Amino acid sequence: MSWRDRFKDLRGGLDELSDRDLQSLLLEVFAARVPGPERVLQRFRESRFVQPSPLDVRKSARLLALAWELLPERFEAIELSPLAPLGTCAALATVSQNKVVSTARHCEVSADPSQVLALECAQRTGAVDLAAWQRVVRAQALPPEPGYYAHFGILALASAGRRGFEAEALRRHWAFYRTFLQQAAPGACMEIRLTDWCGLADSLQGEQFVLDPERVSGRGYYQRACFKIYLNGVDVGDGGFTDWTARLRSDRREAFLSSGLGWERLVRLAT
Repeated sequence: MSWRDRFKDLRGGLDELSDRDLQSLLLEVFAARVPGPERVLQRFRESRFVQPSPLDVRKSARLLALAWELLPERFEAIELSPLAPLGTCAALATVSQNKVVSTARHCEVSADPSQVLALECAQRTGAVDLAAWQRVVRAQALPPEPGYYAHFGILALASAGRRGFEAEALRRHWAFYRTFLQQAAPGACMEIRLTDWCGLADSLQGEQFVLDPERVSGRGYYQRACFKIYLNGVDVGDGGFTDWTARLRSDRREAFLSSGLGWERLVRLAT
């Protein structure tokens, strides 16, 4: 009998359990499956999720210190938990739960700080600007080429406000990235490519960006507008608007902008 057939037999009974009872059951199961030291070492060797990052730690620390130094006071820098409520990605970003590392305590290992920052913004009042650096874990299959990792760092910004704040929020995010990247990689060519589905570009006079109407990635994930940041032609950043805070607050007038820099790529390119 395959595991799928066995799961069908178990599914009915599991669905009847309360969240608390299911958690207790899973904890008992995992406790009973704790292996010996040799098996732990084998798992450490074999699992892509637990391998150390190839990141240059000293260089990374210097860059992160620079980022916090340059971050405008308007943005509140916060330290996020490595865990998020179970279903955070699937409920907000419609990402399959199979692409997230779930835990036995109704949590999941954070796969993207943007969704967690949206939760934090939703429980605050008024306009909010937040920043965070977080190491995240993603469970989807990795491309065969080098440079892709099961866990990596993201420096993220998030802004929540009422509809109509979009252009100014974009300016704030872009201003920080320009200032930071100019000092992190002096002489490098930075380019912002904006994909605009709502005419937002008309409100961004004076900003340097390239319109990218042909972008495919991010459609269905972002709404109204999204952008990518390139450094010497390498994609190092991404951002855009979503309806996450509108859904969390049950208020269609809410708007949310999140963006981030892929830390491993940035560290390799920085001087």
